[in-house]
Amino acid sequence: MENIKAILRKNAKIIRNNIERDIVSSQINSIIFNWNIYKKSQNIMFFHPVNTEISLLELLQESNKNFYFPVVEGNSMYPVLYEQEKGFKTGRYNIMEPVGNKLSNYNVLDLIFVPALAVDTAGSRLGYGKGYYDRFLEEISAQSITVVPIPSELIFKELPKEKHDKSVDYIISENGIITTNARLLGD
Repeated sequence: MENIKAILRKNAKIIRNNIERDIVSSQINSIIFNWNIYKKSQNIMFFHPVNTEISLLELLQESNKNFYFPVVEGNSMYPVLYEQEKGFKTGRYNIMEPVGNKLSNYNVLDLIFVPALAVDTAGSRLGYGKGYYDRFLEEISAQSITVVPIPSELIFKELPKEKHDKSVDYIISENGIITTNARLLGD
C-alpha cells in the first residue's frame, strides 16, 4: 500500500506544481469566506502553506475570529493561537509555526483545515506520509468540523485508505464545497 501511496504522492505534486496557486487559493478563500459554517465558527485551525499548497492566509485579516496553526513536536502536533504581533517562526520541516503556547483544550476548535496532496470524494486524504494530522484528528472533538481546501484537479473518486487514515467532513475547491460525511448532510 505504501508503494501505491508514494506513486500517488509523486503524481499529486506534479499536478499541484502546474496549478496557478494564487488564483485557485483566492477562489477557495472567497468560497470559505462566504460559507455559513465558516461564518459561524469562532476558533479555526489553518495550516501554513508549504511550496504549492493552497494558502488560506488572506483570511487572517478577519479580526473577530481566533486562528490557530499547528506546531510539530516529536511525533505529534498541537495548535497554537496565531497572534499578529508575535508572528511566525520556522519550525520542523521548514514549516512556519506561530509563536505562542499550546492550546490545552482542543474542544474549542470549531473548524479545522487540513492539508492534503489529494483527496477523494469520500473525504479520504492523501497526506505527506508522516501521520501528524491522522494522530491529531484522533484527539479532536466530534463537534469539530474538518475540511481539505484543494484544487479540483486533486479530487479523485477513490484513494487507498488504511485503518489509521482519518477522513474529513468537507472538501472545498475552486468549484465549490463537497460534503463527504453523512452526519453533516444537513449543513
